[in-house]
Amino acid sequence: MNENTMVYSSGNGWLFLTGGSNNVLDIFSGEYDDSTWVNSWANILEKRADMFNAMGVDYCHIAAPEKISIYHRYLSDEMRNLVQLQNSPAFRVEAAIREKDRQFYIDPAIYLRRQSENYLIYHKTDTHWNFLGAYSAYQLLMNRLGYKIDTSIPLNANPKGNCIMDLGGKFSPPIKEKVFFYTPRKCVKRVFRNELVKYKEENLKENEPGLHVGSIVRFKNDDAIHDKRVLIFGDSFSEYRPQLLTGLLAETFTEVKFVWGLNIDNRVVDEYQPDIVITESAERFMPYTVPSDNIDYDKMVFEILNK
Repeated sequence: MNENTMVYSSGNGWLFLTGGSNNVLDIFSGEYDDSTWVNSWANILEKRADMFNAMGVDYCHIAAPEKISIYHRYLSDEMRNLVQLQNSPAFRVEAAIREKDRQFYIDPAIYLRRQSENYLIYHKTDTHWNFLGAYSAYQLLMNRLGYKIDTSIPLNANPKGNCIMDLGGKFSPPIKEKVFFYTPRKCVKRVFRNELVKYKEENLKENEPGLHVGSIVRFKNDDAIHDKRVLIFGDSFSEYRPQLLTGLLAETFTEVKFVWGLNIDNRVVDEYQPDIVITESAERFMPYTVPSDNIDYDKMVFEILNK
């Protein structure tokens, strides 16, 4: 365990986030015992599903599992005893929703664990699913929404060489890893970036903490297999850059708009007029941040850039 950063090393190259601002180990061990957020999440997702159903818009929420729950088998016996999978935020919210017999929610953990037995779906030194993990989540989303999967996408995964990922960068010296990323085909074109993305890219602040929420981009693909407009509200497991879930959907649908944030901005929905809305959340955020869907991302970005 790295005491300063709360990163657990399994001793075989695998690093896991256990602490940080979201207290991952507290969540999975049961130390964080405030359970009011479970029904709060279930209620907001129910409200969203009802709203989009009334609008004739397909809706699905997918949780992005903690790596510690997917690669649980690499933990020490002591750590496995602490990390109780039934405390997974994604699992607990799904259980609350299942009581209402809804099908708009996906906890991909079981499928990702099965995929992890044959594929590397999270890099060893990163907290996020990698391209193959995102593709696995994409498969579940497409099946749940009822759309054909583009099976040619995995051909575009490219080696990147040795990189410092988010957990590896917390050590001194940093731990590097040979990684791979997804490169979209030329038919996928970014046609819009908002002022926050423009500021980050022009000032080399793409990974700057505090400059993620409110990032908005839009992609077009004239060769997509489905002529639909998709709107995604998500986080770093989706990304405004096209190497993860957002990019995979941009390969598949004619138009995809990504908004970085857990909250839905109804003004964006009204202006974009999507056929499909997808919300995605990293499960470590869920016990501590329940969306209210009362937000104006344009106003937020203006305030950030004019501090």
